[in-house]
Amino acid sequence: MSQVTHTVSFVGESSQAKVDSGASVLQAARDAGVDIVATCGGRGRCRSCRVKVVEGTLPPPTLADIVQLGDQEVGEHYRLSCQLRVNDNIAVQVSPPLHETAFQILVDTKVPKKGLTVDCG
Repeated sequence: MSQVTHTVSFVGESSQAKVDSGASVLQAARDAGVDIVATCGGRGRCRSCRVKVVEGTLPPPTLADIVQLGDQEVGEHYRLSCQLRVNDNIAVQVSPPLHETAFQILVDTKVPKKGLTVDCG
């Protein structure tokens, strides 16, 4: 039995890629020579690789989509390209790169003022 392939079109890039079903949009972009920044290495831990699905079946968001993008962007059809699996022909618009790093900075913490125990052995 042969593997099913789908076409991923990159709006505004005049590029497309044919990929096997289940491949990520990030991998399709790499195959098509489209530059999508993935600050976290494609692990769903940042939002730099976000794309907007403009045509085709919009899959439900993954937990990483919800955490990184929030309800508003998810509702506007944004998904993380590293988490978005291709199961149909799809067209996406690549978002401009964000100026963010791989670090997450805590801005507010409520840590009890107690001692710290370290187990070294």
